[in-house]
Amino acid sequence: MTSKCDMPTTRVTVVTVIDDADEARTQRCASATVRLIELVHVRANISPRYVRVLCVPARELTERLRDIRAAMALKSNVPSRINVTPMDLTFPCVFFNVYAMGGEKEFEKLIKMDGPAAVSRAALATNDDVFDAHDGALDVFNRAFVIGDVVDGEAYVRSARRSMMERTPSRTTRRVDGCLVLNDDVGSTSGDATKDSYAPEQVVSELLELLRSADGEHEDALKELKSKCATVSSRFRSAPPLRTIVDENMRKSFLVNLYNAAVKHAILIHGAPTNSSIARARFYRHNGYDVGGEFYSLDDIEHGLLRADAPHPSSGALSRVFFGRRRNYFTPGDVRARAAMETRDARIHFALNCGATSCPPVRMYDAAKLNQQLDLAARAYINATTRVRETEKPGQYVVELSKLFKWYASDFTDDGRGKARDVLRFVARFLTDDGATAHALDQPTSIWRITYAPYDWTMSP
Repeated sequence: MTSKCDMPTTRVTVVTVIDDADEARTQRCASATVRLIELVHVRANISPRYVRVLCVPARELTERLRDIRAAMALKSNVPSRINVTPMDLTFPCVFFNVYAMGGEKEFEKLIKMDGPAAVSRAALATNDDVFDAHDGALDVFNRAFVIGDVVDGEAYVRSARRSMMERTPSRTTRRVDGCLVLNDDVGSTSGDATKDSYAPEQVVSELLELLRSADGEHEDALKELKSKCATVSSRFRSAPPLRTIVDENMRKSFLVNLYNAAVKHAILIHGAPTNSSIARARFYRHNGYDVGGEFYSLDDIEHGLLRADAPHPSSGALSRVFFGRRRNYFTPGDVRARAAMETRDARIHFALNCGATSCPPVRMYDAAKLNQQLDLAARAYINATTRVRETEKPGQYVVELSKLFKWYASDFTDDGRGKARDVLRFVARFLTDDGATAHALDQPTSIWRITYAPYDWTMSP
């Protein structure tokens, strides 16, 4: 239980309902709440960890609904073309500051009318208001929440998905509100094996070998392949927790291989996502494996673990306006953060294959020779994608780089500031021409202009 004084003063609140007398209603509401939190994340660029979820008992909400509608009438000046009237109020409902922005349907309507920019404008407009957690409609809610639960959105989503997993019948794969656990236990025939046979590096090696055979298979063969992948990947659940892998190179090589396997496995099961940023974001956020009893999505593996708990590159301007610059990917207290790398190794960007045509090729990485393998991967990718030409003026260059260097600029510099000169120094380390170009790029007197090649997001199995 959480009292009013313990509540975080976040500007984004989702109010949802729990009904002790009707478990089915509670589950429906939980599913709708998760979808609404995802909409806020995708459309308003606000991470679930910055969303306050207020869970109100149904009986309390029924008793106070008249007061809530009356309070809303005093706060109806929503800076948006969508104006949620008191009688339209449904739950779950999202609030920007003290303004009711409606539920899932209202958000979809807003997006169709004005596009995602309208949500951003509404969020930015409410950002100028003085925040008062006990104002208007939210004041009525807060009085009810003394006997309710208050959690951040990320914790709520995680808890809701875990709860729904327990209620979901077994299938070839398990989907929970878009979160796909690729290694569900169906089809596993190795339940009587000992834990010693579940060494994660052996499992991921076997899984990658299977997935490499996915290209060009007939339907019957693909069905058999899916069953084999489900059986092999199910062993991850019996592996030790990732944080128990003490050796950094062993953990890093395993995570790179795990990421590449998970991408190919997800495409094998569901096909490639459509060519839109939102579809791709959901693909990487929702697909993953249960490893040692803990779920890791593709984003969790890349940003939370391999990039040393670094914020997602999409944590952009709007998030900073609301909440300041984010320093970490995982929420404070998330035990999965204990499995993160100690430091960032920028070379992993040339080992991870997200399924796109412009990604580096998939290779099997071995802890014993990881440094040499990552150097080779970086050298191969940089030389294949970098174009350097000297202009008509001596000492002036145009450098074309992969967009990986734009998205993850901070990873390629020692101080994490992502300065262009430092990024070019990193590139120069791996160029294998006659040495003149690399030397020129590293000279403080050189003048250069960076351009970025288009990234081909065409996805294939």
